[in-house]
Amino acid sequence: MDFDYLIIGQGIAGSALSWFLDKAGKKVAVIDNPKKTYRIAGGTYNPVVFKRMIKSWNVDVILPFALETYREIGQTFHTQPLLETPVLRVFPNENERKLWERQRESGGMENYLSEEILENPYSGFINGESGASLVKHSGAISLREVCNP
Repeated sequence: MDFDYLIIGQGIAGSALSWFLDKAGKKVAVIDNPKKTYRIAGGTYNPVVFKRMIKSWNVDVILPFALETYREIGQTFHTQPLLETPVLRVFPNENERKLWERQRESGGMENYLSEEILENPYSGFINGESGASLVKHSGAISLREVCNP
């Protein structure tokens, strides 16, 4: 059989590429070794760069596109690949907490940074006496549902 594209590896990138090529009417073959792990990133998506507490590059365009794509994949294969849930940010020190608050108040981050400051729920495991907060519009993609529908 002839193929237009051969993709080596069916991790999240290989699966997405094969999805879009197939939608474009291309013949695609994917070769994958199921014994190799491709779950390193765990499928987590987070719209915030914690180092500077800024939006990830082009997140206002990329995130809606990605979520729409994963919902479409879920509908096509009758799966639920998305787990939309906030990411907890534990503040390691007071400076990180103040940066969070400044960025949230400066505008443009209100869709992503929660106003609520929480106690560190993992204080016995994670050092963070300055509290914690939640990143909104974050979550995880079930790689099993996307990569092996």
